[in-house]
Amino acid sequence: MISFLIFLGVLVFAVIGFITIFRPGSSAKKKIGDGYFYFMAFVSMMVLYWGLSDLVRIILEKVWLGGISPSTNYRYSGSVTYAQEQWLRGLSLRVSAIMVSLPMWFFHLHKAINKSKEEIDALGKKAYSYAFVLVMGLASIGMLIGALYLGVNALLGITLSTGEKQSLAYLLPYSVGSLSLWWVHWKMWHASRLEEMVAIKTEEQAAKVESGVK
Repeated sequence: MISFLIFLGVLVFAVIGFITIFRPGSSAKKKIGDGYFYFMAFVSMMVLYWGLSDLVRIILEKVWLGGISPSTNYRYSGSVTYAQEQWLRGLSLRVSAIMVSLPMWFFHLHKAINKSKEEIDALGKKAYSYAFVLVMGLASIGMLIGALYLGVNALLGITLSTGEKQSLAYLLPYSVGSLSLWWVHWKMWHASRLEEMVAIKTEEQAAKVESGVK
């Protein structure tokens, strides 16, 4: 699922990036530079989304099921059991992903948007937010349906099987994460559209004033 979302997001970025680079109005160097920062911010956030969501998933599996070990097998050593070492390795992998991706995302997004309104690449910002709105919107639909279905079953007193509990442990954090990312970036995308509309109206008013003076 995450690999598909990243692939879809990269595809969206590739199409919008092509349009951004070859659009008129700014230098090629600035276009490519802004595109790099937004692209790296997108990839870093996707890794952060996976790290946080999957961290919650393995914790829920530990609580609900006593720990479903990750698919990768490791030899155990020391005082911990085989299953414990697998779970701890999975935990450390996700924590490491969070520790790397969080500062990477913050740095690249900060470099992209920490500019004056005149210097911000409005189209690049809109492309970044739109990619998240599209990818997370599509992801939220299926995962929310699955999470609500299993959750309602549990509330109605239906006993969930081990496989259903494992599915709920996966769907719950991923659906909440995707919905949160969709909401935040929808607001960013909407704000970018409003800024663009204000800029267009300002230019039109300035053109009217200039034509009136002439």
